[in-house]
Order: sequence, then structure tokens, then C-alpha cells
Amino acid sequence: MTNFFDIDQFSLTVKLLVDRAPLLARYTTFQLGGPCPFLVSAQSPEDLRSAVACFQAHNIHDFLVIGEGSNILFSDAGISIPAIRYYSTTPQIVKNYCDVTVAASTKLDDLALFCAREGLEGLGFASGIPGTVGGAIAGNAGAFGKQVSDALFSVVTVGRDGIEKEYAAQECDFGYRRSRFQASGEIILTARFLLKKNSPEATMKERSDLLAQRKEKHPDYRTVPCAGSFFKNIDSLVAGQRRQAAGLLLDQAGAKQMSVGGAGVFEKHANIIIKRTESCTARDVYLLSRQMQDAVEKKFGIVLTPEVRFWGEF
Repeated sequence: MTNFFDIDQFSLTVKLLVDRAPLLARYTTFQLGGPCPFLVSAQSPEDLRSAVACFQAHNIHDFLVIGEGSNILFSDAGISIPAIRYYSTTPQIVKNYCDVTVAASTKLDDLALFCAREGLEGLGFASGIPGTVGGAIAGNAGAFGKQVSDALFSVVTVGRDGIEKEYAAQECDFGYRRSRFQASGEIILTARFLLKKNSPEATMKERSDLLAQRKEKHPDYRTVPCAGSFFKNIDSLVAGQRRQAAGLLLDQAGAKQMSVGGAGVFEKHANIIIKRTESCTARDVYLLSRQMQDAVEKKFGIVLTPEVRFWGEF
């Protein structure tokens, strides 16, 4: 596609930052992955609308959208399609009593912190979870028995055709770590949450407690590259009971002792693969994940499903 594509002309048209043939490792928390033809950085809903319109105008219909890149593994060879990165380090949040509207490019933890400071209850569980609000909604991210869909009221999306739609939370087909947006191709522009009023002292204490719990078991992805929990938890065979932790099965299957090349398993959590050395490759991570899957299947007869998305050839 890019052989017949004028990136200079595209750059002038979109009026946003265009990174030519970037290494995708720069845009993921795993810090792994090869190049893509080009990447457009969009920070606000207006930026995203502009980028999608420009792709349309240039007849580019096949492109990838990422946020902070916290739940994705790109292959070492990269991908053959361009990407839009919808991500902002500056929170874009509007509060009206207990009603909060946020740009989907905002970091999920920034939203959780904002709500905690304002004494708004309902998103405390998201404290410390990497990724953007849009990515969290698309994957229905969760922790401590709660998930994003619990507090969501509605979302506004833009399609690859530029058409915007609004969906109530009940229309988003939420399930465990899934939503309609994983298959529909629609991009989440903004989200609206309805929260409960509490005291800032109580919500900030909840945040502090949850961050302390995460610190005990989870690495800081900014210093230890990873994608968080690699596999989904297991559905309970008994209705109403909590899912079985994939980390527990992996631990019992000996995953913490496993490694492939520069990839290893985090010493405090058997469901987290980390980039241990600079020589680590995406293929190392992929092969290690398969080894972990095989060990659990052999010991328990259970096939683990990756929560991390793979892009490219492995």
C-alpha cells in the first residue's frame, strides 16, 4: 500500500504528528515490536476525527488504532498497515456532580486519580492499571472483582467511515474482558461515567490501599516492560462464583521458573511475562507464552486464553 502513498502529502493534510516507519516498540509497554508504515498521533477527540477523515480522504481503510499499547504484542517484523495512536498524557475530563465525561485518549489511571480526588466512587479499582480509557472500555478492563462497564453510562464512537454513534453501556455487549468494539472496528472517542459521591478522604484512601496491593504483586511497567496479566482468568463451573485465577494455575505448573531468551516470568506473579533483557524479542515472549499454556494444559487440562493481543507474524 505505502509504495503508492505520498506520506509527505498525508502529513500536510492531517496536520498532526506523523511518525514515518516507526518501531512499534516505542509505543507499547512491552517495548517490543518492529515497524509499521507510519503512525499518526492523536490526543483529543478532534485530533482523532481529523486523522480518521484524512485516512478516508486518502482511501486508507485498513489501519490499527492503539492507546498506550499496554495490552498488545507486536511481532519483531512489525505490521504492514499504518496506525493511529489515540493517547494523551494530559487528562481531558469534565465533571458535572457525579457525571464524568472523558476523552478516551486519557490514561485510565489519570481518570481514577481525578475521581478519587473529587470524592467520586466507582473507578477506584482502576488505580494503577495501565492503558487508556478507550482501551479499557474496549477490553472491559477490571481488577479486584470490578470492571469498567460497572460504572460506564455511555460512549461515543467514530467508525472507519467517519460516522459517529452513541451507545448506552447496555448496548456495548460487555463480557469478561470483551466488548462489541473489539470486533466492530469502531473507535471510542469519549466516554461518560456515572459515579457515587463519597468523601475525598475515603476515595483517596481506597486508591492508596489498592496501589499498595498492586505494588506487592505487579511490576511497574515503566521500569519493567510488560503487558500486565497475560492470560485471562478461568470461568467458574459454579454459577455466581468468582473466576479461577490463571496466575494460580501457572504458579502450580511451574511458570515462574520458565524463560525463553530475554523473556521471563515476573517473580511475584506467574501470569505476568516481562522483558528481562534488552536483547529480548517479541518472539521470545510469544514462545514463552506458549510454553506456559502447554504446562497448564498438561497439568490441569485447561487451555489458557491470552488477554494480550498479538499483531503481526509469530
